[in-house]
Amino acid sequence: MIIKLILKDLTAYKKNIILNFLAFMILGNIFIFRYYPWHVYMMYGYLAFVFISTFFSFIEINKNAEALTCSLPVSRSGIVIARYLTSAVLMFGGLALWYLNGFVAGAVYTDAATDFNRAAHLKVLFIAVFFIVLQTSIFLPALFKFRLIGTVLTFVVALVAAVITVVLIFRPYSRSFNSYFVEGELVVISILTSIMVAAPALSLVVSLSLFKRKDI
Repeated sequence: MIIKLILKDLTAYKKNIILNFLAFMILGNIFIFRYYPWHVYMMYGYLAFVFISTFFSFIEINKNAEALTCSLPVSRSGIVIARYLTSAVLMFGGLALWYLNGFVAGAVYTDAATDFNRAAHLKVLFIAVFFIVLQTSIFLPALFKFRLIGTVLTFVVALVAAVITVVLIFRPYSRSFNSYFVEGELVVISILTSIMVAAPALSLVVSLSLFKRKDI
């Protein structure tokens, strides 16, 4: 049933998701990739698939679709887990497409300001995953607690927190950034990896608790 809920969400909003992401990719190629450094292109991508992956959540809350979902033969725990898995599919699917988009744009615009060879390194992917995990872990519990206004406000807080955290952590490397890991970064990477494991786990526990107590 959890798989069916994931497919329901993706099928219900596939047109909006595809069209919005296609628009973001085209705009990113024309206005960002050609004229700005690779880290600006990547941050634009982070924001793009974060907005798209949360778009259908706002729609469902606005339509009060939770009541209909809870009427199906599925537990509340299943609904929460399905939403987390759906978000993961959208986020990491979007990230994969964004990298593919960068490779294509790099082949088309040979004189672009973005050096996508730097963005394709493992450390940049690590930063992207950290950003996604942090923002999602903060935002998702709001889906199972608040109505539309509260959810939107939490989304803004989560997005700002993710952006500021990434900037603060990696700002020391801004002038001499290596796109690959070096030995001196092992401690920082270990801490961030622990956060990426603990944050979604804690977020899921909070969401399960909130949704089980919610009056729908």
